[in-house]
Amino acid sequence: MTGLVDELYEDCEQTAGWAMQGISDLASILIHSGWFHPEQSSRDTMSSAFFSALGSRDVSKATELGQLSGNWPALAMGAITQLDQAWQDDTLSIGDITEAYWTLRRTLDALTANPVRATGRSLSIGAAVVYVPSSEQHTFGPQMLVDKINRAGWDAQLWHSLGSSAIMEQLSSKHVDVLGISVGTDNRLHGLADLISDVRFCSINPDIKIVIGGSAICGTSVQYEFLGADWVAASAEDSLQFFQHGWSELQRREGRFNG
Repeated sequence: MTGLVDELYEDCEQTAGWAMQGISDLASILIHSGWFHPEQSSRDTMSSAFFSALGSRDVSKATELGQLSGNWPALAMGAITQLDQAWQDDTLSIGDITEAYWTLRRTLDALTANPVRATGRSLSIGAAVVYVPSSEQHTFGPQMLVDKINRAGWDAQLWHSLGSSAIMEQLSSKHVDVLGISVGTDNRLHGLADLISDVRFCSINPDIKIVIGGSAICGTSVQYEFLGADWVAASAEDSLQFFQHGWSELQRREGRFNG
């Protein structure tokens, strides 16, 4: 039970940091554009309706309220203040707070969807997918990685709750440059080599690159060579490094990329 509680706290801290980083990045852009002044956040209060929407995991409602407010960065900052206070006062469970932070971040993505996606398409390095097998329950870490990959210039998505046959069907019709596979426990390594082999066979992109990572990966990458992946990441930072540098290095070595 203690391990589960510790894991929940870690998820909440990661999700809170993810949400706050998003708000910080967006606020910086808006401040430089002259649209948003940070001192407004101390004068604006978060409406009960917005807080209720976060608590109900209602991204659509929270997004609507953010648009109507005319100052959604201040609402988001106010939300963080209230959630932090709830954490300190123990008035909400750790699970409820984690879900509220998750909903807040998804709301920020919805509020900025059009400009961010338009920029992503024009500057996209390539198409990437981070795949979390349906047997894995926690997707906070992989979703944060997807967010960082997008910020690095990729068109990245998270695929979850899909079986291997559904993955093969998707890859046979959708061009994907990199497939990342998250492995949570040692027993998930069983059959992974066959999955990777099937991906290479079914993918519409014959040059697809495969990255494996997750909490089950530890030690040196050499011991995982039997899996047949292109990159083995022992941490989220290692995974991100592949998308920032490793992919282009592989492409250059194979003569497919001159950038």
